[in-house]
Amino acid sequence: MAKTGRGGGSGKGKPKGYKFPKTLEKDAARQAYRDFMAQHMTDLHLAQVRAAKGLFHLLLRDPTTGQFTRFETSGDEAVDKAQLDAAAKMGRQACWISVKDPSAPLLIDAFNRYYDKPAEQPQQVDVAAEIVIRWQPR
Repeated sequence: MAKTGRGGGSGKGKPKGYKFPKTLEKDAARQAYRDFMAQHMTDLHLAQVRAAKGLFHLLLRDPTTGQFTRFETSGDEAVDKAQLDAAAKMGRQACWISVKDPSAPLLIDAFNRYYDKPAEQPQQVDVAAEIVIRWQPR
């Protein structure tokens, strides 16, 4: 008896594991995107941490001109106290400007990725019980 239908081995249809050219294109594009993202993963993680902490800029004010200049740091470095002391010795005043508040959702997401997401708690508890009320005379 000849097998018929999908995957029945009758020789009709596509062989098992066959992928259409459109699927192969999507797979190749997906892999190219993964490779691209892998190159930038460290920078993306640092950006996520900075956004979770909040984004701040240190502005230095020159007392003679009254002009503010933005204090630059390279990459993810914190501002060094020695650099601040040097700026103060030059007679500059410093102030922190918050340009974006810390993000609680990003912080929660980072914790969930690092510590594993906590198990979802049931929102509804079904209880099968009987309530009995007894009146006693006084």
